[in-house]
Amino acid sequence: MAFLRRSFEDRENLEPIGRKIAHKCKGLPLAAKVIGNLLRSKSTGKEWQRILESEMWKVEEIGQGLLAPLLLSYNDLPSNSMVKQCFSYCAVFPKNYNMNKEELISLWMAQGYLNTEEDEEMEMIGEEYFNILAARSFFQEFKKDDDDDIMSCKMHDIVHDFAQFVSRKECLWVEINGTKDSVINSFGDKVRHLGLNFQRGTSFPMSIRGLDRLRTLLIYDRSDFNLSLSSILSSFSSSKECIERLPKTLCELYNLQKLDIRRCRNLKELPAGIGKLKNMRSLLNGETDSLKYMPVGISKLTSLRTLDKFVVGGGVDGSNTCRLESLKNLQLVRECGIEGLGNVLYLDEVERLQLYNQQNLLRLRLEFGRVVDGEDEERRRKKEKDEQLLKALQLPLSVEKLGIILYGGNIFPKWLTSLTNLRNLYLRSCVKCEHLPPLGKLPLEKLVIIHLKSVKRVGNEFLGIEESSEDGPSSSSSSPSVIAFPKLKSLIIGAMEELEEWNYRITRKENISIMPRLSSLEVRSCNKLKALPDYLLQTTTLQDLTIWKCALLENRYREGKGEDWHKISHIPHIKWSPLP
Repeated sequence: MAFLRRSFEDRENLEPIGRKIAHKCKGLPLAAKVIGNLLRSKSTGKEWQRILESEMWKVEEIGQGLLAPLLLSYNDLPSNSMVKQCFSYCAVFPKNYNMNKEELISLWMAQGYLNTEEDEEMEMIGEEYFNILAARSFFQEFKKDDDDDIMSCKMHDIVHDFAQFVSRKECLWVEINGTKDSVINSFGDKVRHLGLNFQRGTSFPMSIRGLDRLRTLLIYDRSDFNLSLSSILSSFSSSKECIERLPKTLCELYNLQKLDIRRCRNLKELPAGIGKLKNMRSLLNGETDSLKYMPVGISKLTSLRTLDKFVVGGGVDGSNTCRLESLKNLQLVRECGIEGLGNVLYLDEVERLQLYNQQNLLRLRLEFGRVVDGEDEERRRKKEKDEQLLKALQLPLSVEKLGIILYGGNIFPKWLTSLTNLRNLYLRSCVKCEHLPPLGKLPLEKLVIIHLKSVKRVGNEFLGIEESSEDGPSSSSSSPSVIAFPKLKSLIIGAMEELEEWNYRITRKENISIMPRLSSLEVRSCNKLKALPDYLLQTTTLQDLTIWKCALLENRYREGKGEDWHKISHIPHIKWSPLP
């Protein structure tokens, strides 16, 4: 870790000092890891020598000899930020606790640790602090989502002890399995952050009333549920199913920063007074299937950064419904889903939205509506309306993740190929599109294409390069090569009911590279697809191949019965649908 990306000369110069520092780690793996990550940020021998000669190596040893390495790394954390407080706060959790990154950043924010200049985003600062602590080995056992983003982590037990040491007893975790009032009393007014874990048959400690400096109270109850006060609604899944309306008094919680009502499937509306919650930064309202419109007060939540979904109202009282164009008041939204775009009545409403001005928007989901199954004229109007709406939306170049769902148009807008920061694209149930958009020049890392049932062929147009002619002039070896999908790592294609051919007619192979970093390919429920592109199967980067419910492909490639098994046999991990 200490020598990562250093020149040979640097390694030679630093190695003697490094060996002396390594000796001080006394053979402890965690100590070596912590110090290694610290040394990586130091570029000169003088800085390494300062660490070697630090007085901290002489401190009284606790935690199996790890106090000195941890103190060295902790004291080296940026002094012009509150990242140290963010670390010590983690002592409020029990040992071996799986910390959700999103919730941890929310708690840091609630404590005021992420206050920044006006032009900076607290969520971004929280991510930065989390990454700093992860890079210094204060966090470990990371769990990631499908996009390779960290979702949660843990702390080593000794690192947890160290967090409690530097928190100066401000953070306390108590197992309530009898009377623990004496434990809480012994800390007196020092406790600012308290976590309580209740065992079966225990009662709430009354001594908590004396903790007048308390700023955090996390409650975990193992008697019947496993829940946290910070996400109490998320835990009662059965109760959430019954919620149809939220109490009006909720709107009096003026300091509320996060409201989590995900999976309240019967929730019909949000309170009309929701505009009072001026400090709210996250409204998590995904999977609220009965929510058909947004109240006008939503447009007043100018602190909002994450909005799971904004529902364009259809067939409801217009005076109570927030119009789509009101979203432009939320200039700093980082994540948003817009549903019911098919309910937009007038094109100028989309144009007034000026979505291209929301330069902090990173993740966006656009959902239209079911394609009309009625008369031909209705289907035609649906197609033309969707095409006009999507063209008029004009997304900002900042978007990194985009989903387009239930789009009824035939073609995708040209602006899609100009999103130069797009990393993740999800196209689903765009059933009228006959051709895939030319995406090959985008910096995509993950691409998911599901149920575009009108697409029959995928060829060079998908790569965004011109078809070349056998009779054309031969290119010289000095000309720059063309790379299609230069950063794509994961490609998923599914439920493409009419897809028969997937092939690239490449005649100048020495100058064209296709998906050179592809490591995972999934093809599911494409029963008419005859073959996979040889060019892709030959890539040495492909590690995972899934062929699921694709009869022709299974007959062609499956071991023991397919003539082209040899074309995929080199791939380390291959997954098939079960044999009948």
